[in-house]
Amino acid sequence: MHTNTPSKRFVQLATWSAVMTLAACSGADATLGLQEPIRLTGGQYVDEGPPEASAAGPSITAIDALSGRVRYGMRGKFVAGRTTTEATSVAAWLDGTGSGYWIRPVGAPSPADGNERTFSLDLDFSTELPPGRYDLRLAALNSAGLAGESRRLGSV
Repeated sequence: MHTNTPSKRFVQLATWSAVMTLAACSGADATLGLQEPIRLTGGQYVDEGPPEASAAGPSITAIDALSGRVRYGMRGKFVAGRTTTEATSVAAWLDGTGSGYWIRPVGAPSPADGNERTFSLDLDFSTELPPGRYDLRLAALNSAGLAGESRRLGSV
C-alpha cells in the first residue's frame, strides 16, 4: 500500500512552502541568541537586557536543582521550580554579560502547592565567556512582561 498519496504530498508541499514563506518574510534573525553566553533549550531569546524587577511582578517560589554549580561550557543544566500563580514565563540570564535573556513559558499549576505554576529549564553555557564570575539569575514574568525580583541560582 502506497501511503504517500497525491493529496498527502500536496499538503506536505503546501505546508513546506508556507513555512519557508513565513521565514523569509518575518525579518527575524535565525541566529538570534546563538552568540549569547547562555542558551535555553526550547526558549525564546529577548534581545533587550535583563528584565527590570518590580515589586508588583510575580515571584519564583521554589528552585530545584541538583546543585547551584555552573561551569564554562556546561551543557544540559536542568533547573525546575515553581512560581506564583500569575506568572506566565520564567526568564534566565547571566548577570554582567550578554545582551539579553531567555524566556520559557511556565507549565501546569501544581495542586499540591496551592496551584503555583511549575517550570523546567535546560540550560547550556558557552565555552567562550569572557574571564570573570557571572551569576545565573532567574525571574518570573507575567502576561504583561512585568518581572518580579530575580533569584540567584549559582555562578559561572
